[in-house]
Amino acid sequence: DPSGKELAAYIRLVAHVNGTDLGWCCSNVITLPRVVVSYIAVMPTDVYVAGPSIRGGGEPKELGAVYGNTGEWYGMVYMAAGSTLTYGDATSQASVPTTLDDQAEAGASLTDNGVTFANAGWYALYLKIAIENNSLRSALAVYPGIAAVTGNATNGFVGDAGYDATAWYLTAPADASGQWESPAFTGSGELRAYINIPGLDWWRTEFTIYNGSLYWRDADIASDWATNVGADYSVACSPGQKLYVNFDYDTAEVK
Repeated sequence: DPSGKELAAYIRLVAHVNGTDLGWCCSNVITLPRVVVSYIAVMPTDVYVAGPSIRGGGEPKELGAVYGNTGEWYGMVYMAAGSTLTYGDATSQASVPTTLDDQAEAGASLTDNGVTFANAGWYALYLKIAIENNSLRSALAVYPGIAAVTGNATNGFVGDAGYDATAWYLTAPADASGQWESPAFTGSGELRAYINIPGLDWWRTEFTIYNGSLYWRDADIASDWATNVGADYSVACSPGQKLYVNFDYDTAEVK
């Protein structure tokens, strides 16, 4: 079985003699040196990243699932110079990506301990995971950290004729302890915001605010968050207000 793994297995026979005081009897341990262990790779449903620069090294950070794309996740992290990150599920974040594409001049490299960043800064992560030959393979792309607002609060949407998406980029703080800040809104309407991942439509990496935390888009929004998802997921914006985001803990507010 080429998809299996050969491991040594250790067994012993255990018996109990009824009606006696002998109790349980065990044989010597027998070694089976070459046992093919069946393994079925399973695509993760949730992905977390962890490292000493992420949430003070005290807890992992969940990535958002790219809306409409299977096996893809994204998120924003601050990495100190020389720090590393790994990924995994909610209980263990010990995996290292199979391949790495540094598009942010982060000085990122793959090591046995994870992805090491030579240069400090905010970075947008784009992780793809696939099953090949019954094994999980992952490709991590690192992009410059860019987040932006769009929609009625900016009097237009990404893709509209003459719309300048760069004018609505949030200003990043110096490190993980600070807040990102958007330009002041010029219009009224529902908050529409996203992390910029090159090659992906903005609405695939969109987020809103739910109970003070970022909520990654996970539904078809043909009209707006209020109509298609629920009023609790809709954030009203007024001219002069701004969006403030803590991307280390993924919290936010409009004020």
